[in-house]
Amino acid sequence: MRFFICLCCFLSLKNYAQFKDKIIVDSSVFEVSEMAACNYPLITQKVRFMECKAVPKSEEDKCFNEYYNKHLQSVVHLERPFEDAGEAVIQFCVNTDGSVKVLSCRGTTEYARKEAILAVQKLPKLIPAQHRGRPIPSYFQSRIIFKFR
Repeated sequence: MRFFICLCCFLSLKNYAQFKDKIIVDSSVFEVSEMAACNYPLITQKVRFMECKAVPKSEEDKCFNEYYNKHLQSVVHLERPFEDAGEAVIQFCVNTDGSVKVLSCRGTTEYARKEAILAVQKLPKLIPAQHRGRPIPSYFQSRIIFKFR
């Protein structure tokens, strides 16, 4: 129990540390199983970044999220300082050729919505998911929080 409390304190300190003049992009991404499972109940290979090609299956999700977050951090730039730049929920599809198509986006601010769409559109070509050796489209939803610290 002590370990769990210490871990929670450490994570909260790490997440809320104060950095001057830096935009923090916090995101969580997950595969939208309802959309993907309709046609493809058995995905044999998940979507991957090229950098995650040689990663073992047990580490695929961690690697995908790591590179997704790195990408978002590198492409999002503030035009002017905001106290709270907002957040956005974006749904996108990774097509069979590895390209990304934005399906929908909702944001608390117009800035958050536009930045989320631009960031996802700038994703590099990905390795598509596979079902029985054939590439298939995969659907994702991501919540992106833009914070200015």
